[in-house]
Amino acid sequence: MVHLLHSMYKAAMRAIVAGTVVYDGFKDRAAWLKTSSEVEGKIPGVSVMGMSREGQQGQFLNINETQRLFDGLERYVKGGRICLQNRNAAVAPAMSNIERAAVSWIHTVDPFVGSAAPPGAQPLPRFIQSDSKILSIEGVIEGFKLRCNRTLDPSGKVRQIQSPLCMGCSTDLRARTSACKRTVRRGLVNLNKPLYLVANTLEALKLPVDLSMHVALRICEADQLPLAEQLIITIALSLVHQCGFNATESGGTGSSTVNPTSASLRQNIELIMAHSNTMEQNIRAMLADLAQRRKLLVDIDRLTDH
Repeated sequence: MVHLLHSMYKAAMRAIVAGTVVYDGFKDRAAWLKTSSEVEGKIPGVSVMGMSREGQQGQFLNINETQRLFDGLERYVKGGRICLQNRNAAVAPAMSNIERAAVSWIHTVDPFVGSAAPPGAQPLPRFIQSDSKILSIEGVIEGFKLRCNRTLDPSGKVRQIQSPLCMGCSTDLRARTSACKRTVRRGLVNLNKPLYLVANTLEALKLPVDLSMHVALRICEADQLPLAEQLIITIALSLVHQCGFNATESGGTGSSTVNPTSASLRQNIELIMAHSNTMEQNIRAMLADLAQRRKLLVDIDRLTDH
């Protein structure tokens, strides 16, 4: 764990803690490990993704927009409940105008819903295939509601520089980071469904967002992947009231996912040890800090002796 921590850029760690990954990236305040190239092949590590409003210089939603977002998510949940209740109905039941609007909203958020459903059948929403999925979405909604503190911004127009984050490990960082591009965003549903739902809902509300993904860690040993993911998520959730899209427990990737003889591990070691002095700087800073602490203890002992 200490080895992994020392391989991170300090500014990147600060951005993850504060939730300002996209904003700090736009302002060139944070440095990140480079994304693997096609020549390097599959490189294992951990990435972090944030979002910002399109054309807003790395800033996220304001309170007015955030309220529109969780209203849209609540309508999606309402429509999802109706679809779940009627999933076994042979004939589509009669619905009120409000219920029809909720079901229609689902198709607006996710135009691919029902594309594989038989004619006349009630399609299930992509993000609500069971009651348990509703609880997951409601957790995301509550996180956005915490951002709407009118005592801090009565106008509701001040943009937040923090955005919810999505962290995850992968044996192929290049494939993972490419998923956030607008042209291939459907791949996000396999990475993180809550994130994909929020991005789709904002698009449906005419509040498009840009997604930005960075490489936070590259592992050097085959069994480090789950540990590295746990480290990044722990750092990200360490700030009070900071919440993101990682609803499941981290570190679920098996320790044997990466081949110990993989050339990608050697490439990561070369990058961290030879082409970047980040680890050296962090270790030197740690040793200097330890020396100061030892001196403080010696000074305290000397004062108490007198």
